[in-house]
Amino acid sequence: MPIIHCYLSSVTMPDTEFMQSIAEIGFHAIESRSLLGCDIKAEGEDMGKDTGWYNGYCWKERYNGKYKEMQRLIASGELPQAKGPCAICGDTDTKAGFEYHDEDYSKPYSWVEPAIYALCHHCHIYKLHQRFARPFAWQAHIAHVRRGGYARELKDPNIKKEVDAYRAAIKRGETPPALRQLRPYTKTIRKEWFADLRMDKASLKDPAARPRP
Repeated sequence: MPIIHCYLSSVTMPDTEFMQSIAEIGFHAIESRSLLGCDIKAEGEDMGKDTGWYNGYCWKERYNGKYKEMQRLIASGELPQAKGPCAICGDTDTKAGFEYHDEDYSKPYSWVEPAIYALCHHCHIYKLHQRFARPFAWQAHIAHVRRGGYARELKDPNIKKEVDAYRAAIKRGETPPALRQLRPYTKTIRKEWFADLRMDKASLKDPAARPRP
């Protein structure tokens, strides 16, 4: 199986926690090598039995299975390239960079929701897949989304400061400050597909986490 070698100076977490976080990210971002300076080595090299799991699916099922089939379908034109709006933050700007996220790797493969979602790069890589290592950042991001915020707006110093304060408050066990509304939010709060995603690391290898057997 492929081995990922990555570096990311802006993330500060224990090495083992960071590498598990990297193992959980989307393959589309890894293959582009534009996210983390990642290299995927040749198949046949051992990635480690505890690495690369998500929703009860091992690396072989994820990368060697559905991801490679997805790449084949996109190349043949049978599956369109991912496009907005982001299924988490709702951003439609192409600058956000859209990519597919899989919740379901069971066969026969499904290429529609709720098995697969088109997400912006930031929601996908920096929030959804890092929720296990950074649960408070994930919760704060959801609050930001529910005020009508886009992930790319976190580059704005004022918006970032508000979200950071929210994250810090819930980490301390305090009531977080209210976030000012940025735009209308049209989804039903706590009914979104991402609202009840498991955040325990045991879910990564738990067969019960699979949407389908």
